[in-house]
Amino acid sequence: MGMHQATEIGVILRVLAEDWRDGMRLAVDSLPGPVRDTLHDLLGKGRIEASAAGLGILARETALPGLWLVDNGMTLEIGALPMTVLAVLTAAGDPDWQLPDAPEGAAIAPAMLAELRQRAKYCQTEDHSGVVSLDQLPLQEADRAMIDAALGEPAVTLTARGEQGCIMESTLCRNLWRVTRQTSGEDSPRHTLEIAVVPATARASAADIEQSRDEVLRLIPVAARR
Repeated sequence: MGMHQATEIGVILRVLAEDWRDGMRLAVDSLPGPVRDTLHDLLGKGRIEASAAGLGILARETALPGLWLVDNGMTLEIGALPMTVLAVLTAAGDPDWQLPDAPEGAAIAPAMLAELRQRAKYCQTEDHSGVVSLDQLPLQEADRAMIDAALGEPAVTLTARGEQGCIMESTLCRNLWRVTRQTSGEDSPRHTLEIAVVPATARASAADIEQSRDEVLRLIPVAARR
């Protein structure tokens, strides 16, 4: 990488670190393509990817927790989850979620969903106030049909990669997620319903995000040597 390119990347990283705060966005679309690609390589690939129905991939987390590539890699954004993803969640999730009529034979789903609705309604940003393992419940076909009808299709899907692959799907109920985990070495995935604004698996902690700022500062001299 040439000196000029290294300088451009160094400036981007310094501006990012100096204005490090939740929701901060920094456009990098003015960088030449090769320089932007080098910046992306320097920041690395993280575990989390966010996509939305009909919109495709909205954001990819870098290797630095809480630092995201959005707008097809043309913008850097800081936060537990990018604002564009949160906006889709807010628009699609109903805080006054209405349950469908219980089909004949549904013994567990009606009460379970009513309880989850109540807890999800009062869920706050950092809350992770409930996990229901669907695999451990004696659900009948009618229960499963009611759960599927009530949750609907996901507006947002968060995908975590690694030894424990995890797919987190938003539901029609705001703050209620349908989660599928596949752990290395296990034959069958685990299915849960989780109450959270953002599932803990996908959400970087405040401490991790602050540490990512330190990593950005550390990358400045690294960029100069590339």
